Amino acid sequence: MLGVVGELKPEVRKHFKLPDYTAAFTLDIDALETAANKSVSSYRPLSKYPSVTQDLSLKVDADVHFGALFETVREVLSAISDELSVQFAPLSIYRGDDAAHKSVTFRFTAASSVGTLTDADMSRLIGTVTKAAAKTHKAVQV
Repeated sequence: MLGVVGELKPEVRKHFKLPDYTAAFTLDIDALETAANKSVSSYRPLSKYPSVTQDLSLKVDADVHFGALFETVREVLSAISDELSVQFAPLSIYRGDDAAHKSVTFRFTAASSVGTLTDADMSRLIGTVTKAAAKTHKAVQV
């Protein structure tokens, strides 16, 4: 909560000779400053090096919830070093004739702040995500 907005008590309005339709607000400056500092600290400048995009399809049991798999991927990527900026988004969830399994595809876009990424760098990133998904959800890279 950053502040409060509301009507004044009748005795306060009367004391200050304010109209009946007057409202007031107060701000919590400390909370406002904390909120401002949080938004500033999450800023990352754009990389001057090109980004690399790669898709990853994971085959999981049909009863694995997409949200749980998404959260696993997010946690792995949040632990990646500050030199690497990675965004990911789900592309598809496919369930074919095999009703026991489904495939979930994610698209990863990565950029480094220290140099151009290589195939080996992306392979390590995808491998890290795949290992975590395999450990947590018995996922297999397709």
